[in-house]
Amino acid sequence: MEKIWTKRERLEAVLRGELPDRPPISSWRHFVEKEHNTKDLAEAMLDFQNKYDWDFIKKDKEAVHKALEAIALTIGDYAAKVIESGADGLFYAIIGFAREGYLTMDEWKEFVEPYDIMVLKNVNDHMVLLHTCGIFSNPQRFVDYPISSIHWAPSAPGNPQIDDCKKWIKDKTPMGGLDERLFGTGATETIYIKSRETLEKNKSIPFIFTPDCSLSIRTHDEELKVFRKTVEDFSF
Repeated sequence: MEKIWTKRERLEAVLRGELPDRPPISSWRHFVEKEHNTKDLAEAMLDFQNKYDWDFIKKDKEAVHKALEAIALTIGDYAAKVIESGADGLFYAIIGFAREGYLTMDEWKEFVEPYDIMVLKNVNDHMVLLHTCGIFSNPQRFVDYPISSIHWAPSAPGNPQIDDCKKWIKDKTPMGGLDERLFGTGATETIYIKSRETLEKNKSIPFIFTPDCSLSIRTHDEELKVFRKTVEDFSF
């Protein structure tokens, strides 16, 4: 089986004088209009990274921490106001950074987890549905977060299945179960069949049944009606 290289492995290989699958690639530039405060600069750098998917980015560690704290405080304050306004809870999406190959576990512990926790503490004991996006999305990393449910894509490579989560998910409720890529294709019969398979497979597990990620804007009304009907046709 061909090795799948992470960004870090690729960079470390060439630094050791070895040949990876391809040369690591990156680029950097000034964001003059964003360099007056660390929050704006960090956001600009992260947008630049996410847009072009570089193998590494040039960054100042102390400035990154200051920026992440400012961002977390801002989002946390927003979350608190959402709850104060009467919302029952929060949908908190982790877009990509939990994936294999983005950060090492040490980097995750330093640059991601503490700032997520900083945000989530503002929601107190309210319901929080956390989404970790994409392939190899490591839902296991979030079991000790102050959240209610973990939403991931069992249909995506590198992710665990819902019926295998009892051994690691602790007191969190699993969420997901149907490949979102089926929607927008007109595959109503497949949606119904796959939905029934998921419901039957996980009938002994309390879980929230949803598509594995956001639906296509081309999703058909009939597809959603069929998906909704599956739970009515199913009984535990």
